[in-house]
Amino acid sequence: MKAKLARHLASLCDRTRLEVPAGRVLVPARPIDLIEAASALADPPVRERLAWAGFAAHAEDAWGAEAWRPLVTFTWDEPGGAWSFGLIRLRLGGTVDLVATPLDHDGTPEMAVAALDPEASPDLVAAFLVDAAGSNGSEYGFALFGELPPRVEDHVGLPEGTLDRVHDRWVRSQVRRPFR
Repeated sequence: MKAKLARHLASLCDRTRLEVPAGRVLVPARPIDLIEAASALADPPVRERLAWAGFAAHAEDAWGAEAWRPLVTFTWDEPGGAWSFGLIRLRLGGTVDLVATPLDHDGTPEMAVAALDPEASPDLVAAFLVDAAGSNGSEYGFALFGELPPRVEDHVGLPEGTLDRVHDRWVRSQVRRPFR
C-alpha cells in the first residue's frame, strides 16, 4: 500500500502552479485530506489506525521517522501562551514531496496543499512560500495567516531575504483596492 499511496497522493497534484529553476510547485484540484486518501486505499486494520492515530503515525510506520518534518513554523504570542502553525514536508518516496498543513493544534500533517517536484529544496520551498503569501494561501486552498507572525522558525535553510518577500507579498495580498 505504501508505494500505491505515495503514487496516488502525488498524482492528485496534477496542475503546475509555479515553475522556477529549482523545480515545480504542483497543486491538487482541492486540498487533499490525507486520512481520507489513505483510508480509501487501506485495508480495515489500517483504516482503523488512521482514524485513531492520524496520518502522521501511519506515515511514520510506513516510511519511517523522516516521513514528515516541518518546513517553516509561524508563532504568535496569545494571552495564555504561544500559538504555532507550521507547513510540513511529507516525503513518501519518489522525487516529489508534499506540503501539508495541520488542521488542529497538534501540528501533525492532515491536509496536503501542494507537491514540490523535485523534493523540497530551500529554493523551491522559498518559491512556494512567496507564492502562497501572495494569496494568503487561498490559491492553495488554505489560510496562511490572519495576521503576520512575530516569530518564524526556518527548518530548511531558506535563502536570505525569503521571509522579507513573504512579508511583502502577504501585506500586498491584504490590500483590497489599489491606491489612487
